[in-house]
Amino acid sequence: MAIRAQPATETPAGPGEIRAHRATARVRGPAAAEVRSLQRQAGNAAVCALLASGRALQRTGSPVTVSRIEDDKIRADLAAIEQQKLPLKDLLGKLTELVAGQSTDAEAMKFFGSAQCELYCQQLGGPRLRLALRAALAKHRGMAWSSFVAGNDKELSELGAMYVDQIATILAYLGGPADLDLPEGNPRPAFLPLKDLAERIGKLLGTNVTRLGERAVEELNSYAVPDIAKVLGLLEKAGRLDVLAAHAEVRPLVAKAIKAFKDPNSITDADLGEKFIHKEQLKEFRATFHPVEDSFLGAFKEMCGELGCAPEHMLAVMLSETAEPVGGRGPFKAVVINPAAGTGEKGAAGLNQMMPGTQEAQGFTRGSRAFRDLTATDQLQYTRSFFAPVTGKLSTAGRIYAWNFQSSKDKFKAALSGGAIVKKGDRAYDDNAANLDLTGKGSITLEDLETLARRHVPDAKRVLNTLEERAKKTAAAADAGTGRDQPGVVP
Repeated sequence: MAIRAQPATETPAGPGEIRAHRATARVRGPAAAEVRSLQRQAGNAAVCALLASGRALQRTGSPVTVSRIEDDKIRADLAAIEQQKLPLKDLLGKLTELVAGQSTDAEAMKFFGSAQCELYCQQLGGPRLRLALRAALAKHRGMAWSSFVAGNDKELSELGAMYVDQIATILAYLGGPADLDLPEGNPRPAFLPLKDLAERIGKLLGTNVTRLGERAVEELNSYAVPDIAKVLGLLEKAGRLDVLAAHAEVRPLVAKAIKAFKDPNSITDADLGEKFIHKEQLKEFRATFHPVEDSFLGAFKEMCGELGCAPEHMLAVMLSETAEPVGGRGPFKAVVINPAAGTGEKGAAGLNQMMPGTQEAQGFTRGSRAFRDLTATDQLQYTRSFFAPVTGKLSTAGRIYAWNFQSSKDKFKAALSGGAIVKKGDRAYDDNAANLDLTGKGSITLEDLETLARRHVPDAKRVLNTLEERAKKTAAAADAGTGRDQPGVVP
């Protein structure tokens, strides 16, 4: 048996016929396989009409392309719509009408979702038309906008790379957020109050569209570092910080700010290189998050070894002196080592809050403001000098705190013997009683200071552990860069 398909150039005689484009191979012998193939592509009615015609199908070596007459009409309608170059909102309306008009034709609805139709839309109008038709079909089927995003995030983000406002148009069309405020042409939005900015970023992240997550990072990146930190705090409270972090690498400053917000002690010198943070932003970054230098841990441990004290005890006193609440400071999720602590030219300053006169006694004569500008590592030489008179006598955190509070040998001796360091009526007592006289007994003793310092020891241990892990990673990265520990390589 031989089968013919009507040539592509002929006008179809009726709705039951099929049309063959580009002639295909000769059919020999039983034609069951070919008939089944035509049935899949053109439907039973079309194949029956073809067989009834008694014509033979010829083919010359390339595959048969069979299309229904109704599908050709859909192609023509799509082309006519695309030629109008409509705004996306109007385009979606036209496609909605087209889909609705074919809703009773099951084969047409299959064609709308077929690879052939997708390819045709891509060739005809690019990703915009292809995605718009997907959206029209999703709306017709009652699909939730969030489900559409889950299945089309890549395509939405590709469209948003050119026209970010059109993502908002599609989401609103499908019943999603209608107040994303994404202006045409991707301009930078006006600066907002930080609370409003956090709410806006939360809305963009809530769409789960990758491109809008990146847009949120880009908008945050245009703010000053202290403001970025405040917004991160608001996003943390709203449960959106980790969502933002997933997109943050598109703007290194924001990525490093998130890392510092979660744990400033994890920030390395390499993290603060110009590849990530411009010079003019670096001072703001340090003043906001107070990351310590790679050199701090080694210098700190060396100082503690010379003084004869445990590093966690010394750091606990520093955390207490810089008013670091147990468990972390402000919005940060981790404890901060803060060499810039203190205020004013004549106030206490630095890691262990030395007064100007005490600074001068250790050899620093430029005042408290300048002292706060020193790095944590650079301040340690003055801390070492300050504690040198009691080297070997700093076996507990309370003893370190006692000398830091009143660096007098007589008062330190009184503290070790269980007596009062200062009493009611002394200026040092009156200025500090609210914080340091824990029982209201009218004096401040070693027991008070021991209790206060010990509260910070667990935090101090965690910080030191973080710095130890950071040092190992930094050393491993340096070894990898030099070829150390690699077989057959001499660094």
